[in-house]
Amino acid sequence: MRPNEDRQMMHDLTDEHIFMREVVEQLAAANERYVQGADVRTEIMHEMDRLVTFYPLHIRKEDKQFFPSAMGYLSQDEREAMIEEFWEFDRAMIHEKYQRLVEENERTLAR
Repeated sequence: MRPNEDRQMMHDLTDEHIFMREVVEQLAAANERYVQGADVRTEIMHEMDRLVTFYPLHIRKEDKQFFPSAMGYLSQDEREAMIEEFWEFDRAMIHEKYQRLVEENERTLAR
């Protein structure tokens, strides 16, 4: 365990989450303007490029650096419970959210 490095990594990841939320908010706002007829394709492409460039690096940092180190602070039972809760949360939140988004966009395009 490397407490100082782990603390800094957690701080960096938190900042990255804030950044990604801001990018997604910009993308969602541009999408709303697009649905209302504005030509914001360049803005949408810019925000999408920011996401696809940044997000894989962020995930790699979480998966390969932070989470393996963080697991050292937990017991085996705690690790197993946390991983199970994560997968349940991820399955319920992420997939449902994007499924709704796709359905809403399909309804909008069908008009």
